[in-house]
Amino acid sequence: MRKESVVMVKESTTAIDVTFLEADDGEHRYATKRVWDSNSPLVTVLTLYPTNFNYVENDLTNFLITSNVYKLGYGGYYSVNLFSEKLIDKKEYKYMSDDVNDEIIVNSVKDSELIILAYGSTPKKSKRVRERLDELLDLLKQKKLGKKIRTLTDEEKINCRHPLSVNVRANWTIM
Repeated sequence: MRKESVVMVKESTTAIDVTFLEADDGEHRYATKRVWDSNSPLVTVLTLYPTNFNYVENDLTNFLITSNVYKLGYGGYYSVNLFSEKLIDKKEYKYMSDDVNDEIIVNSVKDSELIILAYGSTPKKSKRVRERLDELLDLLKQKKLGKKIRTLTDEEKINCRHPLSVNVRANWTIM
C-alpha cells in the first residue's frame, strides 16, 4: 500500500530575453544578445561568423556559450562575429564585415564586463581572417577597450579555442 504524503509543489518560471541585431535586408547578422539575469554583468563573445539559429531553435555553439557564460556567473552575453555577412561557404572569408558590425561590436563590449575571443585556430590558417581580427583588435584598443579583452583557452592556456572545441565544451578557461 502506498503511503500518502503531503507535498507542496513549487512552481518557478523564468525567461531568457533574446535580441537579434541584423541588417534589414537579412544579409548581415551583427549580434545576438541573450539575458537571463539583468542584475548581473554581461560578456561579449566573439566568434567568426553568424549562425542561423532563431528565437526558438538553438544551435550547439550558442548552447555551449550560454551554458559556460552562465557557469562563469554572468547574467547574459552578446554573441558577435568577425564577419557579419551570412556566409554560404564558410571556407570563403572573402565576405566582409561592414562599419555597422564594428560599431555594434564596440557598443557590445562597452556594455559588457569583458570580451571573450573565441574564434579558434582559423586566424592561423587564413590570412584574411587574421587581417580582420587585427583590424578589430586595433579598433577596440583605439576605443580604450583593450583591458577588457580575454581569450577562451583550454587548461594548457596556449591557443584560442572556439566554443565547439572538445577541449572547452564543458568548462571555459579565460585568459
